[in-house]
Amino acid sequence: MKTSSKLIAKLANISVISLIVCASSQSNAAVGNLLWEDNFNNLDTNTWNIDVGDGCDQGICGWGNQELQWYSENNVYISDIVGEAGNKGLVLEAKNQAIGGKAFTSGKIQSKNKLAVQYGMIEIRMKVSDVDTGLWPALWMLGTSTASWPAKGEIDIMEMVNPKPLVMMQAFPVRQAITIQAQT
Repeated sequence: MKTSSKLIAKLANISVISLIVCASSQSNAAVGNLLWEDNFNNLDTNTWNIDVGDGCDQGICGWGNQELQWYSENNVYISDIVGEAGNKGLVLEAKNQAIGGKAFTSGKIQSKNKLAVQYGMIEIRMKVSDVDTGLWPALWMLGTSTASWPAKGEIDIMEMVNPKPLVMMQAFPVRQAITIQAQT
């Protein structure tokens, strides 16, 4: 359907099917004990906040990076994963729908003041639908300092900025951009 695109991952316009955090006291590549896990069988409000609006109420219209959509609670929900009986996933859905002076709506969750990871391995399983012009599904981690974005730091785990299949970008934004591109 052209007017609606389901995007599955954790933040921004994607939804995480499974998020696992592990830590290791060793300096080698061994995976340590599981510290936390969320398989999104439900949306745990003790961990996740749903962002609503366009950021103007927080003094960062367009969420600080000129985003053109309105984030809505109605675009965030849990759904069965097609082809995986018994598994559920978080869906953040983009819609061609006008709200709050914006032509599109989308879904966004974040864990501010609820969950922070300092050390460990983070494993994420996600599915992103076909990317049409104007869609920019992304998954990132932000720092926990009181500074505003982008000064608080950001690690882009995945941003799909290209409509070509199997092309995505990973980056560690700093004052002078360093971009790592991966093709699989």
